[in-house]
Amino acid sequence: MPRRASSGINSTALIIGAVVLALLIGIGFWFVNQDPSAYKSKPLVIANHFDNFSSLSGNNNSVTGILHKRPSSDSEDEIVVLREEINGKDPSFLVIRIPPSVKGDNLLLENEYTFDVEFERNGIAVAKAFKAK
Repeated sequence: MPRRASSGINSTALIIGAVVLALLIGIGFWFVNQDPSAYKSKPLVIANHFDNFSSLSGNNNSVTGILHKRPSSDSEDEIVVLREEINGKDPSFLVIRIPPSVKGDNLLLENEYTFDVEFERNGIAVAKAFKAK
């Protein structure tokens, strides 16, 4: 006597589909919650910037420091001064130009930020991204 085809739901396929769906949602959630790749740039000690700023031209680096000043500027770009203090030594300062296209957290004086910067030929650091620490 021949077997009749089952008209019920294939439970094995249903379980495999649910596992694959859960895995895809988990991977998507993980990617959404990752920091932007901009912050995976090579860290730079600000004090070393002045020793070799010409060789930094075109490089991407991340710098972390305390927002020291926000001087007014006539250009569309915002200019900030970042202060880095290392173990009681004299602080080092870095001027960073932030183009209007770069969006990030609100910039508040005396708060710590991490900037992803690219150095121009003249040694000026241009922000590509930034976030509060």
